[in-house]
Amino acid sequence: MRENLEIRRVKICRGCCCGVKAGQKNGAEFREQALLMLEGAGIQVERTECLGPCDQGDIVVVLPTPSERRRGYKPTWLGRMHSFTLTTLLAELLLKGFFESFEKYPELKERKIQPPRKKKKEIYDVQKYA
Repeated sequence: MRENLEIRRVKICRGCCCGVKAGQKNGAEFREQALLMLEGAGIQVERTECLGPCDQGDIVVVLPTPSERRRGYKPTWLGRMHSFTLTTLLAELLLKGFFESFEKYPELKERKIQPPRKKKKEIYDVQKYA
């Protein structure tokens, strides 16, 4: 397992819309459980309230480790993550070293979205890891 300071953090939105809307709710719990299984590999997965932007749910945010932040990496926001195939690819990428290998996963790269307004990020404590 990684040193405590180097734990990868992943936030899964489960607020008002993600995993609830038609097209997203089928298998939402199964996708979430698949990511939660990564905790045994030193990846902290946290279910959060609404992260926004709701029109692009399911939202997943991958936060850089402290050493990755020092190298200039910022949180990566992924939207429309409502298929088990995408969840599987994300899990594989998280285990390989997310930021170093992200470019090799076009299916995930095309899901990258812009984070919502600053206020929303502050509310859900994502900014402090940026």
